[in-house]
Amino acid sequence: MDKDRANNAMHVVFHPKGLRRFIVNWADFAGRLVQILHREVAQGSRTAAKLRDEILVYPGVPAGWKVPQSPPSSPVMTMQLRKGDLNLDFFSMFTTFAMPHEVALQQLKIECFYPANTATAAKVRELAASAS
Repeated sequence: MDKDRANNAMHVVFHPKGLRRFIVNWADFAGRLVQILHREVAQGSRTAAKLRDEILVYPGVPAGWKVPQSPPSSPVMTMQLRKGDLNLDFFSMFTTFAMPHEVALQQLKIECFYPANTATAAKVRELAASAS
């Protein structure tokens, strides 16, 4: 994966040599991300269209993802990571400003991942402490 793509979270999730190989529920998680891109494209984002087109050509990406689907019933997404004996479970939601008064805020999207269980929370604290 080249440096530009490695700096983009979507490419890191979709690229076969990125996080994809460690995301246990990749099909569900990545499928939801594609649908977010489809909605942004429908709102006129050329940047989202370019990104969507780039990630949809990665090997193993289902052809059905090229078509927008109905939004899921829950805004919460889960991501389950596994590498060897390490298992981490997170939940996330995308936040956007529905009616911003400034164009810059219209482009702002916030995503936070939170530990979905106490074991993940403990491991994240341990990793954060060792990184300091």
